Amino acid sequence: MSARALWLVAAAAMVPTVASAEDPADFGAEAKLLYRMVACSGTEPLSANIARPAVDRHCRRMLPQMGSYRTKYADEAKAFIAQIRPTHTPTTVVYPFGGADLLSALTTYPDAEEITTMSLEHAGDPRRAPRIAPSKLAESLEQVRKKSAGLLLFNDSTSENLKDLQRGELPGQLSLFIVALAVHGFQPVSLRYFRVEPGGSLHYLTASEIAELEPKKAGKLKSNWVSPDFSPAFSNSELTFVAAGVPGATPRVHRHIAQNLGDEVLGPSPVLEHLKKKGRIAAMTKAASYLLWWDSFSFIRTYLLDHMDVMISDSTGVPPRYFRPRGFVGETYGHFNGPFLNSNADDTKDFRDLWGSQPERFLPFRYGYLDSAKRFHMLVVKKKDLSTKAESEVVDEPAAAPLFQTSPRDAAVTSTRVELVEAFANGRHLRMLTRDGPVHVWLPTEPSTETVIYLHGYYTRVDSAWTEHSLLSQFQGSGRSAAFVVPEASSGNDEVPFWRDLGALLSEVDTATTATLSKSRVTAIAHSGGYRTIVHWLTDKRLEEIVLLDALYSAEKELRGWLRKTPNHKMVVIAGSTAPRATKFARSVRGAVIFDGLPAELGARVGAHRKHPLLVFRTDLEHMEIISGGRVMPSALSLGATFTSESRASCASARSSRCLATSRGASETD
Repeated sequence: MSARALWLVAAAAMVPTVASAEDPADFGAEAKLLYRMVACSGTEPLSANIARPAVDRHCRRMLPQMGSYRTKYADEAKAFIAQIRPTHTPTTVVYPFGGADLLSALTTYPDAEEITTMSLEHAGDPRRAPRIAPSKLAESLEQVRKKSAGLLLFNDSTSENLKDLQRGELPGQLSLFIVALAVHGFQPVSLRYFRVEPGGSLHYLTASEIAELEPKKAGKLKSNWVSPDFSPAFSNSELTFVAAGVPGATPRVHRHIAQNLGDEVLGPSPVLEHLKKKGRIAAMTKAASYLLWWDSFSFIRTYLLDHMDVMISDSTGVPPRYFRPRGFVGETYGHFNGPFLNSNADDTKDFRDLWGSQPERFLPFRYGYLDSAKRFHMLVVKKKDLSTKAESEVVDEPAAAPLFQTSPRDAAVTSTRVELVEAFANGRHLRMLTRDGPVHVWLPTEPSTETVIYLHGYYTRVDSAWTEHSLLSQFQGSGRSAAFVVPEASSGNDEVPFWRDLGALLSEVDTATTATLSKSRVTAIAHSGGYRTIVHWLTDKRLEEIVLLDALYSAEKELRGWLRKTPNHKMVVIAGSTAPRATKFARSVRGAVIFDGLPAELGARVGAHRKHPLLVFRTDLEHMEIISGGRVMPSALSLGATFTSESRASCASARSSRCLATSRGASETD
C-alpha cells in the first residue's frame, strides 16, 4: 500500500500517520475534525460518538461571533494596515508573547507564508477530540467559545483565559489557532509537533517518541501559570494550511513554540538560534505586559531589532530608546497618554513624546491594549528607507475625515458642541462632543415625555458600541416613543463612571439641542459594566425604569431599596452569565417574576406579569450575544409600560398564588 493510501486509512481512523519509525506523526485528521467541530467549518464527518446536537448548538453561537469579527473588525483592520505597512514586507512573521493569537497575525499580515507565535502556553493534545464523551462535549465547546470571545469580540485575550485553556478535553491553544484559520478563509492540511534541537533545527516527533513521553506532563513555564494536563510532546505545534476552496493553493505554515522569553530561560535555549535562521522578518506584538520595555527581556528584543524590517504593535512594542539607534523610525496612530499598566517612567515619557511629536493619525479600531485613558493606539516601527503603500500611491483627493475621532475625557474639549446631525427614522441623530466623551442622541420628530438612556459595557467605547451594536436600530425596534441617549461609559473596573449625575447629562443634551429632556421620565438600560453608572442615578426622581442586560454584578441592596421607594419603579433583568445572582436577587424582591426564556420567545405568557416590579429573564445566550445579537434589547424595552400604583400595591400585599405562578414561562416569588 502506498504512503498516500496509508495516510487516508489512518486519517479515517483518527490516528496519526506512521509509515515507519522515522516518519513524523501527522495529526491532520484531528485538526480537520477540530476545524469542523470547534470552528464550525469544512466538511469533516462527525463520528457516531460525537454528539451532533451539542456541535450544532455550539455552531449557532460560534459562527455569528466569527462572522462579526470578520466583518466588523478584520475587514476594516486589514484594509487600514495594508495602507501603512511597508510595501516590501517580509512574508516571515515572528510574534513574541503571541498567546493563541494567530487571529491577529493573519489580520496584520494576511500575506504571511510562515508565522511563528511564542508564549507561555503549550499548543495542546489533539487526540482527545475524536474520543470526547458526549457528556463532556457541550461543556468543552462552551469553554473554548467563551475563552475565544476575548479575541473575537475585543481583539484581545486575557492571561487568565489562556491559562484556563491549558487543561480540558479540547486542546485550547490549538483550537483557537484553527478558529483563526476559519475566520480568515483558510483550512488545515496537516498538524505535526516538534522540539527545537541544539543549533536551532526542528525535530518532528514520531509516534514512538510521543508514546515514550506519554507518562509525563508538560510543565508550566512560569511559576504563576497553569500546568497543562497533557504530555510535553504536544507543546510545540506546526499547522500547515491553505486557502479554503482554492485548488492548488500554496501551503502556508504556522508554528507555535511554548517558551518563556525571559533572558534567564531564553538565553540557554536553542529557540534564539532557530529564530535567527529565518532571516529577515516582519514582527508584531500586542497586549504583551510591556515586557519588551524590561531589561530582563533583552535577548528577544535584540533579536527583533537585528532581524526585523517592520514591527506593528501597541505600546508594548520596542521602546524608542532601543529602536532609534538601530536606524528605525516610529509612526504613531491614535492616542497615547500613558501605559495601561504601571511601567518604566522614562519609556512612558519617550512614547508620549513620540506621539506628541507627530500629526494625529486616526485609528478606527482597537489593537491590543488601550492606553491609560482607554484610547486606541498603534505603533509602526520600520526601517527609514521603507515606504508604505499609501506613500507610494498618488492620491487625487484627500481621504474623507473619519466620522468619529475624539476619545473620552479629552482635555482639548473646553465646551460641548454638536459635531454631527443627520435625519433618521422620523427624527434626527446628533453626536455631541463633551469633556466627558461623545454622546449620541436621537430626538423624535414628535416631542416625548420619556427618555431612554443606554450605557455600554466594558472593553468598548461609545462610538464603537453605537455602530457595531446598531443601537439606534435596536431602540427603534422596541417601539418606544422616547428620546434615545447613549453617553460614554466606563470601559473597565479601573475607570470612574463618566456621568454620575443624571441631571447633568440631561441638561447637557438640552443645552446643545434645545430639547427638554430634563423634564422627562427616564428609563436606563445597561449592558455588562454599564450598570455602575446607573447606581449613581438611583436617587434621581426622574429614573422610573431600569433594564439590565446581563449586568447584575453588584449593588443589589441599593437596587432593592430603589424598587421599594415608589410604586412607579420597575426593573427588567436579562440574565445570562449573571443568572445565579439575578435569581437570588429576585427571591429577595416581593412580587418579582422569574422567566426561563426571553420576552420575545414567551409572548403572551409575559403579558400577565408585565406590571410586576421586577421581571427576570434567564437565558443561555452568551454575554456579548445579548447585546450584539440585536434581539434582546428591543424585546426588553418593549415591556416598558410604567405600571400603576394599584397593580404594585395588589402584588405587594399578596402572599398567595395570585403573585406566585409557575410554568415554563414564569415562577414568581413573594
